[in-house]
Amino acid sequence: MTGAERRRAWRRKNHGKVRLDNERRRHRADRRADNKFAMILHWVRSRCECRGHRAFPFYGGAGIECRITVEDVAEVWVRDRAWKLERPELDRVDPTGHYEISNIRFIEKEENLARRRTPVKDDSVREPGEEG
Repeated sequence: MTGAERRRAWRRKNHGKVRLDNERRRHRADRRADNKFAMILHWVRSRCECRGHRAFPFYGGAGIECRITVEDVAEVWVRDRAWKLERPELDRVDPTGHYEISNIRFIEKEENLARRRTPVKDDSVREPGEEG
């Protein structure tokens, strides 16, 4: 049996399975797109609750809890008219507070990035014993 014949036989045997896998993949993507509020909540929860998440030390590890539901995210989406924003992101008004309906809002991604707290090293302040 040549390579081409083997490939044809494999395709005949597995055609239905491959098609089914593609349909499942497409359905999964549609479900995610249809339920953006659930995906947003998933991202928030994973930062706050999953110890393996790379951002956990800054969220859940720092004591920040997720106290919102999908309905809360949808309500804030409507309240803040997030569909009019180019790149909406969920933001906490008080960065040290929990994810609660009174402490969240949708803002532009650029504005959210500008609000980040990044540690700035000041060279004028030196620890005792440091040479400089």
